[in-house]
Amino acid sequence: MASGGRRRGLIFIIIALVILAVLAVVYFMFRGTPLMAPAAQQQGAAAPQPSTKMTSIVITTQRIPRGSMITENVVTSLAYPEKDLVAGTFFTNVKDVINKQAKYDLEARIPITEGMLVTGQVGSYAAFQIPKGYVAVSIPITKLTAVSYAPVVGDHVNIIASMLVVDIDQNSQSRLPNLTGNAVPARNATEGDPGSLTVTTTGGAGAQGRVDLDPTLNQPIYLVPSESQRPRLVSQMVIQDAIILRVGNFPTNEIAKTSGVEPTPAPQAENTQATAVPTPDMITLIVRPQDAITLNYLMLSSTQLSLALRAAGDLEPAAVEAVTLQYLFQTYNIPNPPKTAFGLDPRKDTLEFNSKGSAPVSPTAAPR
Repeated sequence: MASGGRRRGLIFIIIALVILAVLAVVYFMFRGTPLMAPAAQQQGAAAPQPSTKMTSIVITTQRIPRGSMITENVVTSLAYPEKDLVAGTFFTNVKDVINKQAKYDLEARIPITEGMLVTGQVGSYAAFQIPKGYVAVSIPITKLTAVSYAPVVGDHVNIIASMLVVDIDQNSQSRLPNLTGNAVPARNATEGDPGSLTVTTTGGAGAQGRVDLDPTLNQPIYLVPSESQRPRLVSQMVIQDAIILRVGNFPTNEIAKTSGVEPTPAPQAENTQATAVPTPDMITLIVRPQDAITLNYLMLSSTQLSLALRAAGDLEPAAVEAVTLQYLFQTYNIPNPPKTAFGLDPRKDTLEFNSKGSAPVSPTAAPR
């Protein structure tokens, strides 16, 4: 056992000597070289990199609303690599953008290009707000036809047209029924000279009627209309997704007409009484050119136009049907009231609501 213990001790001594020898070799190899030498010393005398040549571009420092004048307070210069600059893309001098107007809403910290700005004397402020391929047209409005004046600039609306239709004579283009006249044959007419047929009309000429067979007497009778022809009402949504450009009149001063900028109203003095805002009677819409012609025709034909306000973000077209009296009765299951042996008293020929929410009652004239 004593000899075995001496052998294990000898092995440990040999291992320790080997480790010391390895450490000594490592020490002598790296003795003259610092472990954390600076990068410049490690790379030696590397060739210096050429410096990047810079230029300046003009950027916005704050949000600039469309149509606003560019001043020195809203723009600045920013260094930009000259090798990355495409000639004519960005402005390089702040003075080149001063006293120009923003064609669009410009966000802060963006480079300014030629297409973002316009100079003065180029048209009205309204023209800058119309997308390419569209036109603006104005139509009259009231409180009922304009959703109680709820729509504002930028809202999308649909336009409903309601018109009255009557039957007319295709040749004379006059409303039916036609009036009748008396045809008087020529006197002393002969076979060689039949003469002429004279047609006379008088103020008492009757309306043209029709012959009908009386089922009780089984005799033909001539029926004459008891009143003039009743127009037939039809309503249809003729235009969808029109954009509101303005509610009411545009400013009429010369600055707004020519500068492309809508003027900011001057602040009123504290003691000055505020001017009442007039009720708008006109609204200007952005529509397609063909729709503008349609609206012009409808206005000239005295068609009633009404607006329907669309939900925000809803741009999908709606499939709709024209509404007539027949459509109402069929769609909403409205029956034709039957004739009965009793009725309401007092007699009602018109319907209306009073301020209390019920129809006013008018006395019926006593029969004579």
